[in-house]
Amino acid sequence: MELDLMELIGRRVTLRGFTAADHPQLREEWRELGLREPYTVVDGLDGASRALVDLLAGGFVGAVIVGV
Repeated sequence: MELDLMELIGRRVTLRGFTAADHPQLREEWRELGLREPYTVVDGLDGASRALVDLLAGGFVGAVIVGV
């Protein structure tokens, strides 16, 4: 997905991220609802460089874990 930053600025869009750590009082409720933080696992150091390139290009949502 590509974003037009000038359009976002022109529309005065506000973007604010958050993590579960921002709302510890809601963790149990989120767990009961089945909400999970997204992650991708890349197997082996051979794939680590490609995973880094993809990560920096916005190719992943959430954390990227390299399994060795």
